[in-house]
Amino acid sequence: MGKRPYGYWMVERRLKQRPGGEVGELRAIRQFELYRNAEEKAYVEQRLAELELAKAHAASFLIIGHPKSGNTWLKVMTSRLYQLRYNLPESKLINTDEFARKIPAIPRLAATNGYYSYEGEVGKLLAAGAPDNPLRHKPVLFLARNPIDI
Repeated sequence: MGKRPYGYWMVERRLKQRPGGEVGELRAIRQFELYRNAEEKAYVEQRLAELELAKAHAASFLIIGHPKSGNTWLKVMTSRLYQLRYNLPESKLINTDEFARKIPAIPRLAATNGYYSYEGEVGKLLAAGAPDNPLRHKPVLFLARNPIDI
């Protein structure tokens, strides 16, 4: 097996130290462009796409939101609803399936833009003409903003 890119080694090391931290590590590498080479950049993008798809497949429903359309606001309001209804700590947001793991009555949701960067993998599976797959049978909430307001 050839030499693995730096991103792979770093993620593997971090996962051993702190399981569940992979997404944050990969997003940090991507956000700050900490790639050492093109191979590492391709690995990070591919792995983020795989994780995004896994999150979408595990979700009860999908929220597809255009950037600047209130995605974060909707997640905060939904989190607040579950915090009040199920007596959960106010510091937790519904970014993961953490709520659903604690209380099975809370649905898992996946929020994505469905088009840009690695999140586009979800959009490809939902696009018109895409082959039938489990994501096409999930409820989808599309969140958009009036372009005049931007």
